[in-house]
Amino acid sequence: EYDFDKNLSFIADAFGLSPTCRRLLQFFVYIPKMPMLRDVLENFMGPIDRDFMDEDNAVFFEELCHVPASEIKNLLAPKSVLFTSGILMNRLGNIRLTEKFTKLLSKKFNNPDEVHTFLVGETIKSDLTADNFIHIADDFANIKKLLKTAAKNNTQGVNILLYGNTGTGKTSFATTVANAAGLNLYFGSKDKDDCDARCNELNRTQML
Repeated sequence: EYDFDKNLSFIADAFGLSPTCRRLLQFFVYIPKMPMLRDVLENFMGPIDRDFMDEDNAVFFEELCHVPASEIKNLLAPKSVLFTSGILMNRLGNIRLTEKFTKLLSKKFNNPDEVHTFLVGETIKSDLTADNFIHIADDFANIKKLLKTAAKNNTQGVNILLYGNTGTGKTSFATTVANAAGLNLYFGSKDKDDCDARCNELNRTQML
């Protein structure tokens, strides 16, 4: 058995969601579980999409979720944490939970660490050392220094492109240099067809 409310709380804590953001998330979590209520709301308010918070619905929604309409609009903006974290998605104007978080809510977790592992996976370790890359020692040292400095200064948006044919050691190099810098390394999405999913997973991992 799983605790729906506890998992929802784990999500909110993991991403540092504000109380207002939590209440809005609860709305999108529970609405799919209560189709009759959704039908009633949509008959009254219209489709629950990113444009549903117009002046006619503002007062009603404020009473329903105890969240000011102005804050709702900000939290439903494409760059808000609910979307950049991959919690919510907007497909053709329809706002809903992503598949990843729908699955999360239906699983049993004992603590926040288990939720973290579910969202980003296990850390990747390497049995290799810098000595295995002596032929590119300068590159190894420079990237290690870059990563350590970025982590120390909490610098975001640091990207390193490793280019090469399959089997040339790109993953081994990345894993080894990250471990040497004292950092955790995680695999990102391998879905080459869904750019949004890959970007959301990258953002989510960086946030956590």
